[in-house]
Amino acid sequence: MIRTDCYNFVLENKSGFYDLVKKVGSSNLEVRQVLRATSIYARFLEASTHPNYLSSFEERKELFKKINIAGGVTDKFSKKNLDELESLMCNDVPYFSTMYNSLDLICNKSTSIVNFFRESLLDVVLNKIKSISKTSESSTNR
Repeated sequence: MIRTDCYNFVLENKSGFYDLVKKVGSSNLEVRQVLRATSIYARFLEASTHPNYLSSFEERKELFKKINIAGGVTDKFSKKNLDELESLMCNDVPYFSTMYNSLDLICNKSTSIVNFFRESLLDVVLNKIKSISKTSESSTNR
């Protein structure tokens, strides 16, 4: 397999790259989390302008609830689903983010779901850097 320049750079400078990512991780860096394709939200918002949904608040709410049929398994997903519904009811696309070194999900820039993630983004990236090797490269180029 042919390694990319970026892969080779990280591999050859693994320790320095790890330290740099860790340093950035200690800053107050907010990262957007795309939990559902924006196009799905757009389709639901477009459908909600149909006269059947404009005439009734409850009908509109029931339409938006269909987006979460597979969700709601745990309390934290139920909370995320409620935040999605709230945004959609205001004709907004839901916006989720997290701090780079946090387990919490920030919903619509206003509320948080504590310990939503099992690992912070920082930990995920640091673990990937630790595991990078000449042999792991072949599985990343597929």
